[in-house]
Amino acid sequence: MSLFSTLAKVAVGVAIAKGASHVSRNGMPKLGSGGIGGMLESLGGTSRANADARAPHSTGLSGLLAQAGPMLGGLLGSQAAQSTDADAGLNPAFNPAILGQNNATPSRDQELAAALLLRAMVQATMADGTLDDAERERLMEHLEDASQAERAYVTSLFEQEPDVGALAADVPHGMEEQVYLVSLMAIDLDSQAEAQYLHGLAQALGLAQPVVNDIHKQAGVPPLYA
Repeated sequence: MSLFSTLAKVAVGVAIAKGASHVSRNGMPKLGSGGIGGMLESLGGTSRANADARAPHSTGLSGLLAQAGPMLGGLLGSQAAQSTDADAGLNPAFNPAILGQNNATPSRDQELAAALLLRAMVQATMADGTLDDAERERLMEHLEDASQAERAYVTSLFEQEPDVGALAADVPHGMEEQVYLVSLMAIDLDSQAEAQYLHGLAQALGLAQPVVNDIHKQAGVPPLYA
């Protein structure tokens, strides 16, 4: 498996872990070209974020690699294929990969993009402080095909305190909308704390209110702003 595939598993696990209410309102995450895979692809690269409105942030995925901790660095150590930061985020290779239909080895930047999205999704699940041990265990059950190192990496993400500013600082231009989308997927949006988290994330990423509401519309969930 790879962090590409782990991202897909976590997407499904988050929906189940957050409970039946989330699934009944939003449905299970669709991972193919008509669901999260297609949205992540379409929202990547050409960003509608206002870069001038953002605080200092990473200029590319290579910056993430430079500051990656030993756990993530170890996961990426065997990824010899390189790519550039010209197209930040997940390229069209993500759709078949997330569906388990592509055995090609992802490039290091593709794996870094998946790692960043995993971090965003896991952090969002803790926005309201309601992901308990039982919910976390249900999520981890969906990673049975992941390697021990990949499972350890996801577990380590749950041990980090949610920090919108730190997350946004690591998001390169071109991935703002992808990061917001996976965060939205992990949230029920039925509490003030969750709405405030998404608002803070949108501001930190330089996403204007119409852009945020458009992402919500594409995801089939209520708008954040009236």
